[in-house]
Amino acid sequence: MQNSDILNIYFYDNIKNDLDNFESSCLRKNLKASLELNDYRYLTNAIDERIEAVCYLNFNDVNRFNYFKGKDFKKITFAFYSEFENDFKILSINKDKSKNTLYQFKESYVKTLSEFDLIFTPSQEAKKLLLDNGVKTNIEVLLPPIKRTKFELKDSDVSKLVYIYFHIEENSKYVYTVLDSKDEKAAERIVELARIFNNVKFIVIIPGYHKKEAKPVNKYFKRCSQNLFVCSILSEDIYNSLVYNASAFILLNSLYTGSFELLEAYTCLVPTLALSSSAFKDILIDKENSCVYNDFDTFINGFNEFLVDKLPNLKANQRSFMKANDIKQVGRKFIDCYKKYFGD
Repeated sequence: MQNSDILNIYFYDNIKNDLDNFESSCLRKNLKASLELNDYRYLTNAIDERIEAVCYLNFNDVNRFNYFKGKDFKKITFAFYSEFENDFKILSINKDKSKNTLYQFKESYVKTLSEFDLIFTPSQEAKKLLLDNGVKTNIEVLLPPIKRTKFELKDSDVSKLVYIYFHIEENSKYVYTVLDSKDEKAAERIVELARIFNNVKFIVIIPGYHKKEAKPVNKYFKRCSQNLFVCSILSEDIYNSLVYNASAFILLNSLYTGSFELLEAYTCLVPTLALSSSAFKDILIDKENSCVYNDFDTFINGFNEFLVDKLPNLKANQRSFMKANDIKQVGRKFIDCYKKYFGD
């Protein structure tokens, strides 16, 4: 590198809409912010001749950046940070003969991911998943960078937006979740949970809720309980207000999802309950930063314990977890990994 405060790296992304690609957009903005917090700059001009590495937010774009055709620049990408997005997800839902929900790792992805010089994953378990499926390249673990300041909403006009948007009484209690748009089993679970606990308000976010892509789960919400509020991806201000005021965050998905969403809940010290199938186990840590259940029946029991305040208070652990992995620390690790593989 020419100067110690510059990474000769260019971030390439094909994101057309920040709401459709809400996790990828968050990764892009927060990762750049994490470098800036460490007093590092990055290259912003796509035709800058200093570019030595290109960081692709979407691994499917591996051959799209071709301004320097013939130049041997390094290629970096991210895997498993955007599993709620159809454009960026790696795992897809499959079912065996007994209709058990399984994950499917596309064989073509192995070849594509192996073209990169460095892949970041949000957890060790995610890294192992790539290795077990035959991806052969350098893989490093990097937690999603979370911008804590956007959730500092005390006394701000943004703080109450969630109540206005959903037309619910100010300061009333609610829990929220994000559902995979093709996970019918998860949709069944949340509808059943809302039926059992009909005195609790549930806010359900489904990416692409009004689009064809979410048709597999939409049918479950055509006639649902009045305590169930279903929506597509929210604008940033409303989402920040939602997380800030929530009584709990729950995850009921059948596959690994929600790495960003979990860390955002931890940042706001929101009690978190999840199925073990829903997220990577070194982010979703039972009795440390969340309460984790192996099946839906035990989850229901745990949710009932939550309502009567019998679950352990994990806020101190959540605070410690996020302090050790704050946005500046994530940026520092990214810089260290860059230097480790590509030098100064």
